[in-house]
Amino acid sequence: MPLYQQMKQVDNQFFPWQILKRIGSVRVTVDPNERLGWGGVGQASVLVCEDDRGRILFEERGVWESGPHAGSSFFNHYRWELREDLLSLEHLRQGPERGVLLYRWRVSADSAELLSPHVCGADLYKGHLSWDATALSLICQVQGERKNGRVHSLYLFHGSRKER
Repeated sequence: MPLYQQMKQVDNQFFPWQILKRIGSVRVTVDPNERLGWGGVGQASVLVCEDDRGRILFEERGVWESGPHAGSSFFNHYRWELREDLLSLEHLRQGPERGVLLYRWRVSADSAELLSPHVCGADLYKGHLSWDATALSLICQVQGERKNGRVHSLYLFHGSRKER
């Protein structure tokens, strides 16, 4: 049996594919940034489902709690896919047929190695993915002419103490 099938079938709570299915909320922290012009913290619920090709879809809906956008709502749509030992993340702002690849990692049961950064115009995004028994953390380091900062998305399980 191929490694990726073994990884999907093992109910290992520390493997990111199993963790993704258990997510219930996300806390997003944008570090204050002079180039970006703002920073803040937001909290969102995450609706998780699986499409007909076995990919995991996230629909995030929340509100900025602090910073200049406090009280404003935000939403994101993402698609996660596991093929072999490669985990990829796309944003679906332009719809599910026009997903934009953000990151691809080589994953094992306890680590993720970023294979290439995401380039958007003159900005370079590096995504660091880590997890434990309570959460999945995605830290995006952004560098470029217009942006220089960090966005941390901490994904929490349904019913997690941190989530409440």
